[in-house]
Amino acid sequence: MATEQRIYIVTGFGKTTLVRAMSQAQALRHIADEIFTVEIAKAVNVADLMAKGVHLKVAVQASEQTTIFDKE
Repeated sequence: MATEQRIYIVTGFGKTTLVRAMSQAQALRHIADEIFTVEIAKAVNVADLMAKGVHLKVAVQASEQTTIFDKE
């Protein structure tokens, strides 16, 4: 049985968009792909950006994330 698509409202940067997708993640990625680019950083890029004050963020697996409702 196929997973049902739903219509999601994606809001950001003062803009609201309707996206038909299989999940929230798919809907968000669809919009993000239109706005952002991602590429592997070279050592010189990292050094230049850190010198300008850009901080490194560490992504975690979705299973490792907690929500505001978690008591732990």
